Amino acid sequence: MRQWLAAHSARDAMIVPLPPGGLEGLLIVKDRIGDASTFTTDDLTLLQTLAGHLAVALRSAQLVQQLRHDATHDALTGLANRVLLTEQIELALRSAPAVTDTEPSAGPGRRPRPAVLLLDLDKFKEVNDALGHHVGDSLLRVVATRLRTCVPPGGTVARLGGDEFAVLLPEPVDGSDARRPAWHVADEVLAALIVPIVLPGASVSTRASIGIALGGPGFTGADLLRHADTAMYAAKAGDNPVVVYTDELDQGRAERLRMLADLTLAFEDEQLELRYQPQLDLQSGEMTSVEALVRWQHPSRGLLEPDCFVPLAESSGHIEELTRQVLRQALRQCRRWRDDGLDLVVAVNLSARNVNNANLPENVAAALAEAGLPADRLIMEITESSVMGDPRHTVPILQRLADIGVTLSLDDFGTGYSSLAYLQKLPVREVKIDKSFVMGLTGGHEARASSVLVRSILTLGGNLDLRVVAEGVESAEVLELLRGLGCDVAQGHHIARPLRAAEAGELIAASNSEVRKRVSTLSG
Repeated sequence: MRQWLAAHSARDAMIVPLPPGGLEGLLIVKDRIGDASTFTTDDLTLLQTLAGHLAVALRSAQLVQQLRHDATHDALTGLANRVLLTEQIELALRSAPAVTDTEPSAGPGRRPRPAVLLLDLDKFKEVNDALGHHVGDSLLRVVATRLRTCVPPGGTVARLGGDEFAVLLPEPVDGSDARRPAWHVADEVLAALIVPIVLPGASVSTRASIGIALGGPGFTGADLLRHADTAMYAAKAGDNPVVVYTDELDQGRAERLRMLADLTLAFEDEQLELRYQPQLDLQSGEMTSVEALVRWQHPSRGLLEPDCFVPLAESSGHIEELTRQVLRQALRQCRRWRDDGLDLVVAVNLSARNVNNANLPENVAAALAEAGLPADRLIMEITESSVMGDPRHTVPILQRLADIGVTLSLDDFGTGYSSLAYLQKLPVREVKIDKSFVMGLTGGHEARASSVLVRSILTLGGNLDLRVVAEGVESAEVLELLRGLGCDVAQGHHIARPLRAAEAGELIAASNSEVRKRVSTLSG
């Protein structure tokens, strides 16, 4: 201390430490001004009192600073939170130069505007469910670190909650189109996230859907975040992982929100209806099974096909409830037919989300028990893509489903990319030839290629002891071709269109009765 005082040419000094329990430090007063030659004991007492007041003030300031930090930052990752991000967006929008009516909206002459990227991690819930929330938290911290490395100086990275992050990019200083640097950062983020992350108990790589919104005249921070959110959901629903907001997306989202609200009511009001498409056994000539196809009797839009609402149910998390209702309706109807002397097998489609649900076998077993049906009266159709996405997770679930006696059918066979590699590992007992191949059997120059593909699938099915179903049969010519090739079951509009339960039951009963009469006559 004496060396420090000497270095600062102190003639005399008082030194008082700050009281313990807060910041550590010293309060130093040197070289008294006035008539007195040096400091007195009273001066020292006064300085000690001042040191106490200073310590209280410093602790208060530190507490306020900490509270401010906690209020504007995410506790898990240390990133900015929604509050701070909104403040930074508002500041960036106010700082951006005004746009004139004559100024182009894009291109080299466009004035710089800030951009916001909103990203949502894909399949993050599966990490939490499979490995635990502590592993999910570790993943989020790694993602936060990688995002920081992708953002240029002056940008802000924020975590908005759950697995949702945001990036605010400062406006380009060269006046270039803000979309270019935003796209560049988005590509860097995607590349950074795909690199495997080593976590406790697993090594995972993650992907993200990214929405980009560009600032505009009169925009607020809330506007920019909403636009980025809309673009992000468009990215999740489409094939491109990065989407830039346009006004057209908002129109689609408003429509989507209305449809989502209507779908929730549809479950409550039992607006979902089933149509049953008969399947013809080509060996016996009888209709022995049906495929249950869902329709939505919308209060104002009429009868909607599944393409209009099943993707919405999948993306919004409602697919489990939709499948539950379809399964219960189909099994109850199958039970009614059985009680009426019509012993049919009913097929129900499963989505990728259904196949990834570890509780699927138990849920199906409960539905069968409720309907009072044996498991061999139910076929569950899965697609190749739903299995190949994560076969280590889905195959054991499907095996448990097969163990209870349910028949598994591989739908749209031949259109996937890993069929032959995994077919021997999947517990399937039936494959359905994709209708594009079946319809191509009479397609002119395509007929030869389609015939080769269909023959190959039939040969493969025979060698693996699998029943082969051909869907998309639209003519008697195709039906006879399939019969001649040795196909087991056929389905299509030539045989019967999807019908209401009563109509399907009457058609099947009449058709099978006629077939039995012909067989009886021939045998007699």
